[in-house]
Amino acid sequence: MKAIIVLFILAFHASCLRALDMRLIPVIDHKEVQSDQRFLNATVEDVGDRQWNRTYLAHFGAMRAIKEFKVLLSYSVRAFDGAVQKVLLSRLVDGCEVYRKPPTDRLIKSYYDPVMKNSKVSSCPYKAGQTMMLNVTPSMLPVPSFIPESGFLIEIKGYIKAGADIIYETRWYGRLVRMFNVNKNI
Repeated sequence: MKAIIVLFILAFHASCLRALDMRLIPVIDHKEVQSDQRFLNATVEDVGDRQWNRTYLAHFGAMRAIKEFKVLLSYSVRAFDGAVQKVLLSRLVDGCEVYRKPPTDRLIKSYYDPVMKNSKVSSCPYKAGQTMMLNVTPSMLPVPSFIPESGFLIEIKGYIKAGADIIYETRWYGRLVRMFNVNKNI
């Protein structure tokens, strides 16, 4: 009887240790990118073979001077193959202010730091002809482990003139997947 209890306790501890090695990874299945060519030329390049560890290089070229811009970020959960979408999180961020003075909002900062670490952003405001590149690797972004595996939609819209003109709009469709012993360098 004691052997069974000991085996049960060992199995329980092993499963707990295995859970500690588990990470929730965003996997991008599809993306859409649009930009207003009068203001901004935007493209996204996929780098990497493994879908769960792919890097996305977002290239932006200013077609005219952009003195200020706002970015609206939203995260939606997709259920029933995308038929139902519920916005869980939405944030409006002043793009130039975030660049000049890194964010104090803990949520924005937790994503800002890993993205800006390997990105090339020179200044704000942007002059005509100036370019920048954002380096985004979803597997490097922090995802709280209590969030269930699910489909998601991330929408990002860039505005100028107090939200009157959309200069950039993108949608990222994907899913959250639990992975064990994820090696980010592979």
